[in-house]
Amino acid sequence: LNVHQLKEFFSGFFQLDVGLWAGFLAGWENLPNNQYHNGWFPRLAFGVQALSKLPINLAVDMLLSVFTYNARDGFDVVQSVTPLLGEPETFENAFQFRENRGDLDVKREAMNMIGDCGT
Repeated sequence: LNVHQLKEFFSGFFQLDVGLWAGFLAGWENLPNNQYHNGWFPRLAFGVQALSKLPINLAVDMLLSVFTYNARDGFDVVQSVTPLLGEPETFENAFQFRENRGDLDVKREAMNMIGDCGT
């Protein structure tokens, strides 16, 4: 996303009810508002509501990015919001460094920064 699109995204995201976006950002069991994201249907409903708050051109760009990601890197997004294609990876597996997914330069930079912190 460019700077303008990023501003549009956050402007739309924070138009959602506080419970929806707070639950999404918390995103862990037993935290407030997790019921909005604890399952396929609630996550799908959240995604549709979030997209509905965005300008149409940004919503289309984001959907195209999701399709491109799924075609290139696997079906994590589809698995996380629908019962299609089985369960997504668990959190424990999802946090492992995977050479075949995402922006490798960014991952390496983040890993170096974490290492520099002594953690």
